[in-house]
Amino acid sequence: MRIITVVGIRKSGKTSTVTALVEEIRRRGRTVGTCKSVFCPTFSIDKPQSNTARHLRAGAALVCARAKHETTYIHPQQEPLTGVLRAFEGLDYALLEGDYLAPVARLVAAHGEQTPCSGPTR
Repeated sequence: MRIITVVGIRKSGKTSTVTALVEEIRRRGRTVGTCKSVFCPTFSIDKPQSNTARHLRAGAALVCARAKHETTYIHPQQEPLTGVLRAFEGLDYALLEGDYLAPVARLVAAHGEQTPCSGPTR
């Protein structure tokens, strides 16, 4: 599996880059999975009043929500990247969005050519 992370400041085009890559990888007949890193300290996939949140509060180590068109697994802690990537086994590509610490190939999304250290380009 090839793993690539797409990083950049807020609104720099990370998600657009990832979706374009997914579409191109699929067009080429390959499989791909994605993982979005979320930095908001209060973000939760689950709503506090949901039944699955109640399962977590009761002490479940893993909660699964299975609906007609999707399935999600909720761990009550952050999963290490190695654990996340186990779910991607068998895929040709894994695209990480916003994972600055992953020791993998990195694409940087940017608003322009200006870098924080160089100032405006003339």
